[in-house]
Amino acid sequence: MTTKMANERRATTTVTVISQPENSPDDIKVGIQLAVSDNIPPAMEVINRQTPLVNIIKSLCDKFKLKDPRHYQLQFDETHVQPPPIYITEENRDKIKNGGILKLDFSPQEMSSSMAEGFSSGNIAKEKIRTLAKLAVDVTFVEHFVTQNGLTHLAKFIVAVANSRDFSKKSGYALSAFVDIMDHDIVSWETVSEEVLESVLWYMDVKTQPDILAIKSALEILEWAVLKSSVGKNFVTGARVDMDHFISTLKTRDVEIQVACISLLNAILNFSPKERKNQIRKKLFSQPTRQLIWENIFTGPIGKEMSFQLYSLQTRLFNLLAERLNGAINVRDPAALKEIAQLRRIAFEDDSETVQQTATLSETRDFTKLGFKTPAEPLQEFSHAPPGALALDCMAFFAHQYTQQYRQVVLENSRERSDDQDCPFAQASVQLTQLLADILRIGEPPCDQLGEDDRTYYPMFFFKDKPFEECFCVCIQRLTKTWKEMKASLPDFNKVLMVVKEQITRAFDEKPHTFDSLKIKLNNWSFARIQEARQEELEKKEELKRQAKPIRELRDMIRPEIEEVVRQQRINRMVEGCHFRPVKATKTHKFVYCKLSPNGKVLHYGISTSDQTVPEVLQSINILDICDIRESDDSKSKIKAIVLVKQDKEEIQLIADSQREHDVWLDGLHALTGKPINSEQAQSDLDELLSMELKLRLLDAEGINFPDEPPPVPPLPANLHFVTA
Repeated sequence: MTTKMANERRATTTVTVISQPENSPDDIKVGIQLAVSDNIPPAMEVINRQTPLVNIIKSLCDKFKLKDPRHYQLQFDETHVQPPPIYITEENRDKIKNGGILKLDFSPQEMSSSMAEGFSSGNIAKEKIRTLAKLAVDVTFVEHFVTQNGLTHLAKFIVAVANSRDFSKKSGYALSAFVDIMDHDIVSWETVSEEVLESVLWYMDVKTQPDILAIKSALEILEWAVLKSSVGKNFVTGARVDMDHFISTLKTRDVEIQVACISLLNAILNFSPKERKNQIRKKLFSQPTRQLIWENIFTGPIGKEMSFQLYSLQTRLFNLLAERLNGAINVRDPAALKEIAQLRRIAFEDDSETVQQTATLSETRDFTKLGFKTPAEPLQEFSHAPPGALALDCMAFFAHQYTQQYRQVVLENSRERSDDQDCPFAQASVQLTQLLADILRIGEPPCDQLGEDDRTYYPMFFFKDKPFEECFCVCIQRLTKTWKEMKASLPDFNKVLMVVKEQITRAFDEKPHTFDSLKIKLNNWSFARIQEARQEELEKKEELKRQAKPIRELRDMIRPEIEEVVRQQRINRMVEGCHFRPVKATKTHKFVYCKLSPNGKVLHYGISTSDQTVPEVLQSINILDICDIRESDDSKSKIKAIVLVKQDKEEIQLIADSQREHDVWLDGLHALTGKPINSEQAQSDLDELLSMELKLRLLDAEGINFPDEPPPVPPLPANLHFVTA
């Protein structure tokens, strides 16, 4: 077979470029490259889209002097068509593009037969296995390869190499081909034996061989075996795959291997029994492993696929807490009673023997200070699930690991004041545990892809042996601070929790890398800043809503009415009168009093010695006699003077005490003389009144999303017979 292929290809060493005219709209020009002659330019050919491929191949074989066209088939050039298929069939020939490059190579039947023979002989060349790895993505080739028992021979080759412990580059290509062939779902994963999986496990060991392709493919085979095979599930989720395999694999700096390793770990955690999951968790959260993960994964850039796998791993590890979260504590549980006693001892006493001798009355008082609803039976607080036993675990962790902070939180909120302004630590801990469980979605399976509902991973959760409890310790301190900032009492408990939830969510949105960073970000989100953020978001939401086309049309409709309100307010203010300062004040000429007549036609003004008196004698100027109104900054005041120019060129200068009064009178004078009102104060008043009027008119439309375009008017009915007199 090999000699035949070489002889036929040697007959094609003189290929010329043939150009043919296009005779039909279905004719396209393509370059035909013989697979054996990569150094020779492609021959330009005109092929018809409607001509059967068999006829095209026969014509090409005749032209290139190749015998038996049944042994050949056209392929897409991988540099021009991505992704596969490789072989051109009647079903995918529509992917052929005008001006594209095609290859004429041996058919899938010939290729699969040749490779099956090589495997069965036990002496297959590396280049042939490399070709197999390339062709394995093509379903047409795979169908023929499987039919000729090629997959069986490939599996035996993988096992034989593993048993001989004689690794070569051929193994990586063989494992890659195995993954791609199985990916077509032509053969069930249930047919993969435990012997094959045992051999694949050997390839996964980085110490055995350094081939990146082999390790990555081995990890993928094991993952698919877990997901799609009962044999593989039992093999991989059992003790056969040790965590040391993962640890050594994660040490590699190759991102693809790290992604495949975490992905396999997620599959194992998804299907393993409870004991196995806890073993994996214990190993992952050990100090050496945590340090290894931090140094090899989180110190470099993290791509989208790795982000998704880390998020899935984080979710599955947190879900191991679901049993404690949903497990209620028996009020007579000895271990829980002992833990409760420890909470009291650490908070109020140092000598455990003294605690045992303390009277029941003292215990009740101390548990009241700790914030329990039922101090006589404090375990009642954890008899409801969720959060169940997890809340007690968090409180105990806080007391033992952060004793100083625990005592400070308890003592600052146990002063037994009559105004109920102390934050009940126990009740707050129970509610906070539930709140964190909801935020982190403990008990929910991971989503199918990253980005859904803004779910993500946080590096800090991979750097501590008890990440949930660590997070609780940071957040409970923020909760007590928020309680003080809000000056809350017991009736405000739910309001405080809502604010704390928002603080935690906003801090998480800033992607803290460590718990110290989380603490800083939480402290930055004080209650005052939360209020500011809420107000800003509300204003943005209202502004966005005001940009809707129906709202804009409504605003334009009521704008003239509001402008008239502003105009009339200015005139009314002028009717009330105002004291202005002259340009040059004297003892008898300290103020200029000015007011508008009620009919708005005459402006009265006169000299006053005080801003509290109205002069007895007033001069008058008809509004129609004012020929110009302008502003002058010639005065020493920071506020410009209003200059009224009469018909006889006489000027009256008015300097207001405030910028607002200046704008009101200037706008009023402009309104009386028919000029537009354009001061900043007028625009501000107009916007405020427009906003208030819009809100009043839209009260009944709260929560309704307005369309950008009005709904279409339905056509008239065919008749009006339904109308009755």
